[in-house]
Amino acid sequence: MKKIKIKQNKNVSKHIKNGTMVMTRDEFFLDNNNYRKPQYINNNVLYRDAFVIETNKNDELILVKVQSGGKLTVINKIGQKEKYNAHLKRLDNEGKPIKLGDKFKRGNPKYDISEKEANIIKINAINHPNKNSRYKNKIELRKLKGRQKKKP
Repeated sequence: MKKIKIKQNKNVSKHIKNGTMVMTRDEFFLDNNNYRKPQYINNNVLYRDAFVIETNKNDELILVKVQSGGKLTVINKIGQKEKYNAHLKRLDNEGKPIKLGDKFKRGNPKYDISEKEANIIKINAINHPNKNSRYKNKIELRKLKGRQKKKP
């Protein structure tokens, strides 16, 4: 992997950049513990695509799942449209922060999106029309970066 030149005090990963494609399964996300996609019940194929939206120094990730029924669209490096819903995922099914490993593997680099597109997804998540989702997304970003909750 190429190392990215970053200021020393920035709280971002030096190995994983925003917009990276990650392969996983639906049941590896915290909210979907019991869900099994019917055609993939008996095998261990990683079928769910997700994009890295934000990282921290510990290589922990925030992901957005790619879904066929998504309401928003982003274009990857080879010109394909990818649909997503702007719900940020920070924890795996065991309640631990998401990191690349057995459950979450690096996808094919040709399907990555640009960092600009990843920032657009992050902005859409922060400005989500649903107030509850917007609040949850902001909390997930703050927890990843280790920031305290803003005082009113």
